[in-house]
Amino acid sequence: MSKIEINKLTNANVYMNGINLLGRAEEVQLPQIKHKMAEHKALGMVGSAEFFAGIDKLECKIKWNALYPSVMAICSNPFLATMIQVRANLETYNGTGRIKEVPATAFLIGTFKEFPLGNINR
Repeated sequence: MSKIEINKLTNANVYMNGINLLGRAEEVQLPQIKHKMAEHKALGMVGSAEFFAGIDKLECKIKWNALYPSVMAICSNPFLATMIQVRANLETYNGTGRIKEVPATAFLIGTFKEFPLGNINR
């Protein structure tokens, strides 16, 4: 009999340069790791081969739920790198309920490329 387990990330908290931003980020999309490949064709080879040549640039997206002056001051400066830490709970469920809970942490350091100001609704 197969054992079905479902993993779910919950209760995320974002820290920026050590400042707690609990409840301010609606969603954090972590970087997708994409390998760069270089094609190689040499004399006598019938075909070509691809080999690992590094990692493509990494991009993260944070969706804020409102405009915060403290966050804007940090994000609006493209010349300063920012340390971001995202902490969450990785919960594992099966047919009987939650069976395991472990911390999950992502550490990011980078500069902000764009900073959308959001929408104004009535």
